[in-house]
Amino acid sequence: QPEVRHQRQVVHVVPHLRLSHARASDGVDGHSNVTTEMTMAGDQGQYTCVATNEVGHIRQHVQITLQFRPDAPMLNPTDGMRPEKNSIMFSWVRPNYHNSTIVAYEVEIRSPSNDTWEALPIDPASVQSLAMTVLRLIPWTQYQFRVRAQNGIGYSDFSNATVYIRTLPLVPVRPENTTVASTAPTAVVLRWQLPDTWTSQHGVLTYLTVHYRLVGDSDLQRQQETVPAGLDRGTMSIPNLRKGSSYYFRVSLGNAFFNGGFEEVFANTTTTRPSNATSFVATALSHEKIQLVWSGIDDGGLALTKLMLAYKEGDSNWTAVNSSLQPPLLTNHTMILRGFKSETNYRFRLAARNALGKGRPSSLSNVVTTFVFEYPPAVTVVAVTATARTALIRWSLSDDNPRQAVTRYAVLWFTDGRSPVEVLFDAEPGVRLYRLQGLPRGTFVQLRMRAHNEYASGVAFSQGQTFSTLPGYPNAPTSILLAHNNPRSVKLAWRLNRTAEFPAKKLSFRLKNKDSGADIRDYPLEVRTSSGDFELTGLVPETNYIVLVHAENDNGQSAVAFEMSFRTEAVPTTEPPTTTIAMTTSVNSTVERADSGDSSMMIIVLAASCGGAALLIMLLVVIVIYRKHRTTTETEWDVGSGAAPVPKSSVKSTNWYAGGQKNPGSPIQEQTDGSFNNVSVQRVASNHSWSSQQRQDTKEAMMQMDEDHAAHANPEPSTFTSFSLGRQQSVQQSMG
Repeated sequence: QPEVRHQRQVVHVVPHLRLSHARASDGVDGHSNVTTEMTMAGDQGQYTCVATNEVGHIRQHVQITLQFRPDAPMLNPTDGMRPEKNSIMFSWVRPNYHNSTIVAYEVEIRSPSNDTWEALPIDPASVQSLAMTVLRLIPWTQYQFRVRAQNGIGYSDFSNATVYIRTLPLVPVRPENTTVASTAPTAVVLRWQLPDTWTSQHGVLTYLTVHYRLVGDSDLQRQQETVPAGLDRGTMSIPNLRKGSSYYFRVSLGNAFFNGGFEEVFANTTTTRPSNATSFVATALSHEKIQLVWSGIDDGGLALTKLMLAYKEGDSNWTAVNSSLQPPLLTNHTMILRGFKSETNYRFRLAARNALGKGRPSSLSNVVTTFVFEYPPAVTVVAVTATARTALIRWSLSDDNPRQAVTRYAVLWFTDGRSPVEVLFDAEPGVRLYRLQGLPRGTFVQLRMRAHNEYASGVAFSQGQTFSTLPGYPNAPTSILLAHNNPRSVKLAWRLNRTAEFPAKKLSFRLKNKDSGADIRDYPLEVRTSSGDFELTGLVPETNYIVLVHAENDNGQSAVAFEMSFRTEAVPTTEPPTTTIAMTTSVNSTVERADSGDSSMMIIVLAASCGGAALLIMLLVVIVIYRKHRTTTETEWDVGSGAAPVPKSSVKSTNWYAGGQKNPGSPIQEQTDGSFNNVSVQRVASNHSWSSQQRQDTKEAMMQMDEDHAAHANPEPSTFTSFSLGRQQSVQQSMG
């Protein structure tokens, strides 16, 4: 067997933890292996296998090349980066790619406000250029970057992150509210303020720049001052100006990178004593009041501090007036003086003062003459239109345009037995109309008027005007509603204003046919409450009506009526027909009414007897079919020839009927007048047992019958005529 040795470069390979070699022999085709675990970059190179025997030796060489992930890239220094307002460009050095070509790079970004790294899309060209420009960034914002490489084996580690790099700020905006004020004959103070549009993206305000030049001179001078951090407004003093000259100024704001646009201001920097007024006019307003108006006073570049005024009466000496007039008179350019004599000539002069002293006196004003004293014009009452409590007065003046304007009026009114009442109200230009209130109703009233001006009242009141207030008629109802509508009647719900000054005591319902316009009848109603309802009866089914509702009290009827229209309903198909009952003899009467299933039967049986002999005469059987459980049943009965109709009665639909023959229980007796000896009403079970609710319904029905009998004890409905022992008697009974 030959001896086998392995070498890397020229160094003998010694087996160790990561490297081992094994030898195998099977005759001629023997082989030897070298195995390396956890391969490292230092394991690559030229390997030599040497086999030696007694004859000699032989060598075989092999070159081993290994591939790994690339090393982390190295970023170039920050001084090589180029930040802009919305972008930053940075670059890096290509790393060792360990025998596998780099195919891409990955860049991540973050800002102080967001600590999370975010991947950026990258241009494939950056693989060769080793640089990238990150776009769409926010001005004056800090960012940090890192990068890693990728080859066929995988991604490298990220590079060290850059320091925070700030984008450039926006160009500063123009200042606002910039003013220039003179402080001395050769200096001004400029005041400035940051605009509302200045944001953090404009960076930090660093300096203020002012350019100025003399008007008419092209030589531009520049002055710049550093602005303390955080200041959003301030002043700048500009000295060494030429006295008595006008300057042109422009101001801009700057940050550490840019100078903003200019705001232009024109200012006169000359400061002297004030000049005289170019216009000074005096106007008489009354017999004792004068108005002064002036303009054209030049303040000399400094604020006025005083206005000095004097006047002279006729040829007398000058008299000072308020020797130190203060604002706002300094800027109003007008003032009113009073307390002068009537029909007198006056003249005025005016001088202004600033910090440098008193200016020249103004030119004399015009000579003004105060008015003659005047009383207000006389008043003539033209017309009076009265209501119950008020009167609308119209008047005229003897002079519609007096020099002393009317400021208010006085109205004096009185009635018999009452002290006069004077009412004052302010005058309105051109208005000759006033509503006098609080008058007694239904009374003769006399009134007089006079005018007032600023100085005096009218010499006398006008001639008396007599009129009469109206009685207090009530108001019409505030609402009328259709509460219930039947074929032959309707129920109306009404409401009144009971808090009115003249409440209603009665209501009058006037019914008219809407189609023909004909009056039908009036329905009177006394009212004691503010609301209620009223039923109109005797109507025709399916007819259009109009009802007019007036309110009345002791003074009369309301001028306006509440009007509403309605149409009566049609007669239902289930309404029973009108039946005539003729009766000749009656002593005993039994009323029977039965219900069974879905219908009811009413049976009226009249029994007559004479002299102890029983004689039963069946006069009439009326069968009326009712729908079970209907809440009301309306029936009209005409009893006897030409008899008046019996009023409709309301009967609750329950399972009951009258008569003792069909009821095994004890009848409930109800005594009426002497015409009927016995009228019994009983409740009989039908084909089922009675519940407690049915018993309650029956009790209510019988109580309703009691009320109907009591209500119709003296009616005008149908008449029954009975004959007993040749003697005729008349009995009136309501069929309730």
